[in-house]
Amino acid sequence: MKSGCAPASHAARDGRYLQTARDGTWFRCYDWLDLRPVVSDASDTAHRLGALLAGLHQCAPAASAEPNGDGPPDPWYDQVPLPRDWEPVLTSGAPWAARLNDRLTMLPQACAAVRAADPARLILCHRDLHFENVFVDPEGELVVVDWDDLGPADPGRELARALFDWWCSDADTDLEAVRAMVESYLDAGGPGRISGPADFSMLLACRLNFLVAQAAIALDPHAETAHREWAEHEIDVGLRLLPTPRQLADVLAVASDYRESGALTHQHGRFARRIRRGS
Repeated sequence: MKSGCAPASHAARDGRYLQTARDGTWFRCYDWLDLRPVVSDASDTAHRLGALLAGLHQCAPAASAEPNGDGPPDPWYDQVPLPRDWEPVLTSGAPWAARLNDRLTMLPQACAAVRAADPARLILCHRDLHFENVFVDPEGELVVVDWDDLGPADPGRELARALFDWWCSDADTDLEAVRAMVESYLDAGGPGRISGPADFSMLLACRLNFLVAQAAIALDPHAETAHREWAEHEIDVGLRLLPTPRQLADVLAVASDYRESGALTHQHGRFARRIRRGS
């Protein structure tokens, strides 16, 4: 098995790979693999991840619709919540509401750059390539699991989100690992590029939409206690993972100028100066 492979899928007796359970849930049968978490130094992991993602993107077909229908790409990946979506959350009096508001006030410049991807650049992407969805098989090769969010995305935007999923949290960024992953991705022929603020659209949309969804559960008086408590836990994690303006600017500088001797272009430098004012 080569790096970048997923467990092999198997067709049912009717020849179809996607099946429907009695409750309407979609599922797919895979090979069973004994896997372990990715544990290695950051540089090695970053290089392997870059090559992994490049391989996935190179073999991915073009995609203009969600896999289970003919509808357009899910706005979850390229539309941030509107101010009216936040209002009931921020005025709820929840213990985490003030902390959420503080984080949101840091991101208006970045959110203003969020926009739908160019349809011509959309390919079939995993769309959730965080550290809990990449494992190592018995031969030491990387294996990707949990393809439930498979769908159309710009490869550069998936690369940008993966950089933050792996190397950015709690206002801390491992820029050397970011550089190593981008270098490996490009050297392996990955088609995605991070060239401007809009390339963080998938990252910001997913993180903010997730927070809105979890806040709705946490504030729902009819939700089970266990579900509300879990939602509050996810809100705490989500706030720690929400990127800061400085992180966005720093990652943009590294990713967009990897082959330009580390020098910011005028456009990127101007964006970095503006966005850092909010950090």
